[in-house]
Amino acid sequence: MLQHGVRHLLYHQPQRSVLPEEHTGNHWVADRTIEFLRAHAGRPFFLWSSWIAPHPPFNAVDKWAEFYDAERMPLPLEHPDEVVSAHALAMRHLADVDANPERKARRVRRMKACYYAQVSHIDENIGRILAALDELGLADDTLVILTADHGEMLGDHGAWQKSCGYEGAWAIPMLLRWPRRLPRGQRRRELVTLLDVLPTCLDACAVPYPDFPVALPGASLLDSDHLPGHDVVIGEEYTGKHRYLAIRDERYKLVYWFHNGSEELFDLVSDPHEFHNLTRTSMSPEARQARDRLYARIVAFENTNGPEPVGEKLPDFGIPDPWGRRRNSQLPSWPPNLIHANETAALNDFDAEILAAIAKEPDTRLSELDLDFWVGQGGSARLVERLRRGELP
Repeated sequence: MLQHGVRHLLYHQPQRSVLPEEHTGNHWVADRTIEFLRAHAGRPFFLWSSWIAPHPPFNAVDKWAEFYDAERMPLPLEHPDEVVSAHALAMRHLADVDANPERKARRVRRMKACYYAQVSHIDENIGRILAALDELGLADDTLVILTADHGEMLGDHGAWQKSCGYEGAWAIPMLLRWPRRLPRGQRRRELVTLLDVLPTCLDACAVPYPDFPVALPGASLLDSDHLPGHDVVIGEEYTGKHRYLAIRDERYKLVYWFHNGSEELFDLVSDPHEFHNLTRTSMSPEARQARDRLYARIVAFENTNGPEPVGEKLPDFGIPDPWGRRRNSQLPSWPPNLIHANETAALNDFDAEILAAIAKEPDTRLSELDLDFWVGQGGSARLVERLRRGELP
């Protein structure tokens, strides 16, 4: 638990790492990466360095925890007239922030500051890796790709984590550095996806991208003058009644939910924050054409790449809300067959770690969290009893 913060009780709460900075996961990944580079500097290599952060729990290290002024953090994107999806509604309770509005705003701002602190901590350690490439004389001949698997809603549209069709969850970085081949300082607007990473790496190795038995999606991003720039990008998640598909082009995005056949269509040019679902209005002819075009593309995608063919129409399970009130119920545990009894006895006290993680975060108040749910999932009843007896702040 020390390595990645307190879950689930403090999963979306401001908290501090209780480890020395040099022993955190963010630092450890960079250490192992640099170690690998030094050991393999004399021959070609492929290296995938993966950080869990920035990801809840937002356990910022002291070094960066106060770098961002929480009072200057923007509040989440919300609009009084927006109608969000059933799944976004279900995700509103993940963060345990539905308390007093003033305290909620303060805590959410602090949460964002901790998230940004995680980003800066990773950025610092990426800098260590790039410096090692320079030191070893590898920088000019090494392709570096920085990307991610998803974003974080951070309260936008009332939602937290991921698993919805909004840009907060969808949009991710895609940065490439190869001094010998790619020009510096370019910012491009073409649509690219994670499916482009494999063909880009193969291109860097002068290995043909296979098209047998079927042509694989994606294209190399190394031709800076003629980037592939997909006309649309498609995302998918889940199966059965929980499944949804999302597709966007340069202007419009369509999200289709299988549980009840609902759709969301956004004009990303005039409505970049995705507040106004055009399917709930009298759509213009242009918007209607865009909806029909994008819908046909995701039907074709589902028939070719989905769990099972759907014919000419995407499923509608007729279920208003298959999720209910979603909660994060992940608690740390030790598989009994992977650790000896004497090692278990030497572990830090879980209650003590919780209190240490929030000792410097006054906006995180245990009394405002859903303690009954936490205890029901295996959390510490002893800690809750102490809190309710007034023995803890």
